[in-house]
Amino acid sequence: MGRSPGSEKRSFILRNVWRRVLVAALIGVVFTLIPAVAYAYHTDGREGDYDCISCHGDDRDPWTGEGPHGYYTSTTAKCALCHTVHDAPADSILLLPASTITGSCLTCHDSTGAVGPYSQIVARGGTVGAEHSCDTTTYVPGGSAPLPDLLDCSSCHSVHRATQMQPFLRDTGKAFGAKEWIYSNCLLRDDVNDAADGTYTEYGAQWCAGCHDERTDWGTVHNHPVSQVATYTLGRSNDGYTDTSDDPYCQQCHEDYRDVETTFSACLTDYGYPAPDAPTNPEYTAFPHQTESVNLLAETDDDLCTNCHEVSMLP
Repeated sequence: MGRSPGSEKRSFILRNVWRRVLVAALIGVVFTLIPAVAYAYHTDGREGDYDCISCHGDDRDPWTGEGPHGYYTSTTAKCALCHTVHDAPADSILLLPASTITGSCLTCHDSTGAVGPYSQIVARGGTVGAEHSCDTTTYVPGGSAPLPDLLDCSSCHSVHRATQMQPFLRDTGKAFGAKEWIYSNCLLRDDVNDAADGTYTEYGAQWCAGCHDERTDWGTVHNHPVSQVATYTLGRSNDGYTDTSDDPYCQQCHEDYRDVETTFSACLTDYGYPAPDAPTNPEYTAFPHQTESVNLLAETDDDLCTNCHEVSMLP
C-alpha cells in the first residue's frame, strides 16, 4: 500500500532537519579541534599571537586610528566597543561595562586584552608598595584643593583623544606592543584637574603639578620643591634621574623602583624581546600607576638622597 502525499512531505522535512543537525554538529566538532588563538596578551605580560598593531593599527606616524580611543567619524562604529545602549549592566556608568570609569577601563586594560597598568607587578610575583588609588579619593597628596570628582583613569587620560598633550619619549617605548623606542603621549590630558584645554602641553613637573601643585616652587608647602616648568628627558638612560642641577623635577625621585646607579634597561624582556633572561632595571614598568616602593619613589632611604647629595659634599 503506497504512502500518502502528506506522509512523504513529513518524511522529506524530517530528513532535511536531521541533515542540518548533522552538518551543524560536524562544524562544531571542527571548530572545537582548532587551537584557540591567543589574542593580545597573556596575564604574565608576554605577547600572544597578535601584537597591538594587528588590532589597533600603526600609531607611530601617522596613527591609523583603529581601536576605541579617538578618531571618531560618522562612518565608524567605535562607540559600541565601550558603550552599549541596551545591554549595559544595571549599575553601569555612562552605558559602560562597569559601575565606574576605572572598572570599565580595566575590563580591557587587565593584561589580557590590553596593557594592564594595575596588574603587572602582582601578576608577575611582585609586591605593590604604592599606587595612585582610583575610585576611592578626591584628595591628592601635595594638592591645594580636592579633585572635582573621584580620581579615575579619565582624570589623567583623554580616553576619547579629545584634549591631549604633545608626544614624549617614554622610558619603556610603547608598552607591550613595540620593540623599539618611540614617542607617545599616552593619551595624557592637557587639561588636568579641570584646567582649560591646552594648559599642559608637555609632560613634566608642571603637568604633575596640575594636581600636586603644593609640591612645586609655586606652592606654599614646598618639601623640596621641583621646578614648575621642568620637562622630562626620558628614554633608555638615567640622565634625567641623576641630574644635579638646581631645578629638580618630579621624576628624579618618583619613578619605577630600581637602582638608579645602574643603567636604565627597561627593555621589553617580559614581552618577548630581547631574551627572557636579559636584565631589566626596573623590573616592572607600571609607573605612575604602581611601584614596588613606598610613595612611588625610585629608591628609598639615603640611597635616594645620595643620587644628588654626594656624601663627600655634606656639611
